[in-house]
Amino acid sequence: MITQDAYFTSSTLGAGENAITAHYLGTPFGNPRFSPPVLEVVNGSPALLAAELTTSVIRKSRKFLVRVTDATRAVLLSRKFPSKVHVQRQDVNGDGVLDIILQWHQNGKRRRLAFSGLDLTSLPTALAGL
Repeated sequence: MITQDAYFTSSTLGAGENAITAHYLGTPFGNPRFSPPVLEVVNGSPALLAAELTTSVIRKSRKFLVRVTDATRAVLLSRKFPSKVHVQRQDVNGDGVLDIILQWHQNGKRRRLAFSGLDLTSLPTALAGL
């Protein structure tokens, strides 16, 4: 069985409605295909668009590295995790800026971290309803 992971960054989307389509290149056994479009609505408030952070997950030597960079590509946060990390962006502290939530499994337990999208300070995971 072949598994493939895909990652996508929403920080470059403009305000309003954005149609997102995935293009699967296929395998030697399958044909390439496109997914149906998914509609992503980005709030156009200045506070939301002010936090231009990009989150990327990189697999390195059986570990997963999460990097958060700003518009100048300066690395603001870098952390290693023992297993695959899922990244969510949602406003959990009510400041109008999308925050960063990281979720992974370690020793059979689900772990979570939350960071402010404004200044990357650590947020209590209970605040995110996690």
